[in-house]
Amino acid sequence: MKESASTVWDLIPQITEQLFEGEEEDMWNKEESTLTNLPTLRCRACNQAVCTWTHARRHIEEMMKGGEKQAELIRTLEQATDGSPGYEGMLVEARLRYRDVFWPHHGTARNFVTKRKER
Repeated sequence: MKESASTVWDLIPQITEQLFEGEEEDMWNKEESTLTNLPTLRCRACNQAVCTWTHARRHIEEMMKGGEKQAELIRTLEQATDGSPGYEGMLVEARLRYRDVFWPHHGTARNFVTKRKER
């Protein structure tokens, strides 16, 4: 695969490393012989805390999928309403949800892919 052909999905591990801060710690407390489940990785976009890089990647994947679905909903609403009165509220609500929930992840990922393609 060419470097320029990379998509967001190809770069999820790198995007996750960019969006999360912290260090994954050993989940086994050797002194007490117990399993600890303290979240030590935090998402810079939404402050979601997780314990492992696997959970961090899953979080980013879920946000990317959700963002794509929300963007598709917005496009569908725009086409369906096409200036019809009474639907502006739904369209505004869908756009606000995308902006508040998904854009911090989606935007960062898109910027990362764009910068990578420019190299």
